[in-house]
Amino acid sequence: MKSRVAVVDDDDLLRDTLVDYLSSQGFEVIGLESGDALRGAISKASPECVILDLVMPEEDGLSVLRWLRGVSQVPVIMLTSADGPA
Repeated sequence: MKSRVAVVDDDDLLRDTLVDYLSSQGFEVIGLESGDALRGAISKASPECVILDLVMPEEDGLSVLRWLRGVSQVPVIMLTSADGPA
């Protein structure tokens, strides 16, 4: 059985690149564009790992992480292109 990974990033190119790469490495990957999309996906099937963008336009990754910690202890890898402290 493949491990399920959720990639949450508002940047289509980066998200698609990660989804393609992780899929080629044998993971079952779902690409999501926002925290709201992650909420909907988790209600259907919980991932075993979340790769979460820190800087998103509607809701930042830290807000999404706070919500996620309230419902799950799934491991999270924070992804960011920030060039300084957040």
